[in-house]
Order: sequence, then structure tokens, then C-alpha cells
Amino acid sequence: MDRADPCGPGVGLDGRGPDDPAGGVGGGGGPPGGRVPDPFGGYSVLDFRSYPLGGTETYAKRSVLWIPADPDYPGHDGRLGQLTIKLQRARGYGRVVEVGTYIVSPDTPEPKDYGCPAFWLYKVADDADDESANAEPYRAVVGPYLQRCGCMAGRCGLACKHADAIWMLMEQGDIPDRSPL
Repeated sequence: MDRADPCGPGVGLDGRGPDDPAGGVGGGGGPPGGRVPDPFGGYSVLDFRSYPLGGTETYAKRSVLWIPADPDYPGHDGRLGQLTIKLQRARGYGRVVEVGTYIVSPDTPEPKDYGCPAFWLYKVADDADDESANAEPYRAVVGPYLQRCGCMAGRCGLACKHADAIWMLMEQGDIPDRSPL
């Protein structure tokens, strides 16, 4: 094998040979559209964003990690990306850290949403024993004057980590505001 090219002599990192006009060693300009298919299932891992959410009475630290989905990925199913929320308790022994990962997909706003964009959050299992991944998805409605979520905190009228995280991503421009207003 050629040291300069892990795919072998005459084959580029995209798997194309030198005679392929689309790319390869000595070939054209790379894969069609200038992108190599993402081996991570359509997520743009190198485009991740991380933001602090600010503390609450219950959680001293809250942060968000956002990995946007690649809409050009061949198997793209309309999801916006993967959201990971990290929480550190404000009180208690060891200040327990909680981490939750969700797939975020857009939803069609309903009249009761007052023109605010709506999203579905699907919990991703951390391991095979994680029962929370079988839970119903949360529907979050987020806007400047309305933040509502179907989780326990949201149903009780408390600050919700899901709605807060989506709102932070909208403010930063990572999730487009799809409101009709």
C-alpha cells in the first residue's frame, strides 16, 4: 500500500481511481457536489455547536451540544439534527450530571401554537438498558412569547430544558425560525 494514500496506489480517499473525472488521485475535483458521503448517518459532526444554557434553581449548569443534520445526505429524512443536553444538579452529594440526547424534527404548527414553530424531540438510547428511549416523543413549541413542551416540567408549567435548548439554537441561527409570522 502507498503511504500517502491509505486506499492503495492510484485510488483516492473517495474510492475513485485516477481515470475517474469526478476525483481520485490525479483526477478532477473530488466527489460530485464537492462532498464525501458522511459515514455518521447524515450528521455534520464537524459543524457541531456548543452553548451554555444558564442555570436554574434545580440545575447549576446546563449546556447544549448541537450536531446539525446534513440535508444533502442521500438518506436524509427531514430531521434537523441531534441535540444533547447536559445538566449538573445545583444541590446534593456529588452534584449529579444528567445527559440526554434527542433527534429534533420539525412539526407543522397548530392554531393553538400562535404562529410559533413546533418541533418533535425523540429520545436516543444511551445504551441497551435505557428505558427512556421507549418514551413518547416530546412536542416543543418555541417562540419569543411562548415556550411549551410535552415533557413533565413543561406540563407542570416549569422551565423546560427541551424548549430552552431549542430556543437557544433558534436565537443562534442553528435552527431556522419557521414561524409564518
